[in-house]
Amino acid sequence: MPLDAQTLRDTQPGISSFRTVRLPGSPAPIRVLTMPVMEAGRPVQLVQAAMSLEVVDAARRRFL
Repeated sequence: MPLDAQTLRDTQPGISSFRTVRLPGSPAPIRVLTMPVMEAGRPVQLVQAAMSLEVVDAARRRFL
């Protein structure tokens, strides 16, 4: 997943970050969680997990 400058800034103090992004060719937005891996009080790596919001968009279209 792409890392933007804001996500890097947000995770520096050891705080997880959520972003919603649109990737080219993707039918729906993607929700991305980025979590810093801390060592001696400093972030040394970032771990990301992502999931499509296609189901959420479909439910919203159906009920709204």
